[in-house]
Amino acid sequence: MKKLLGLVAAAGAGYIAGVLFAPKSGKETRAEIKQTADGVKEIAAKKAAKAREVAAKKADQAKEVYDESAKKVKKGAGEISDEMGALAKQAKVSAGKVGTEAKKLGKEAKKHLGNASDSAVRTTRGVGQSISKLK
Repeated sequence: MKKLLGLVAAAGAGYIAGVLFAPKSGKETRAEIKQTADGVKEIAAKKAAKAREVAAKKADQAKEVYDESAKKVKKGAGEISDEMGALAKQAKVSAGKVGTEAKKLGKEAKKHLGNASDSAVRTTRGVGQSISKLK
């Protein structure tokens, strides 16, 4: 870009030097310089307008991409939230079932431990009676 600007500046300086040293009157030379300057100004204005147009178009495209991406992220977040809600609901139901089963198992364990305890007491008494007979 620097080289291009340098080349344009050198070409402009060469043109101006050529015009200034040309065998024309001052009035003709000034008119030609003004005409060239007006042409350069017009070209610069067209290039600037084109650059603004391209920049505006790219800004619109960027906004569209942003909006589309935001919608996709929002939709994905909603789907994730829905799935996590469903999972939490299932976990709550399962936890309730596990709690109920644990209570049942606890009652069964208590019953069996009671039976085992009673059996141990009876066995201990029976052994005690058998030992008493040996004396």
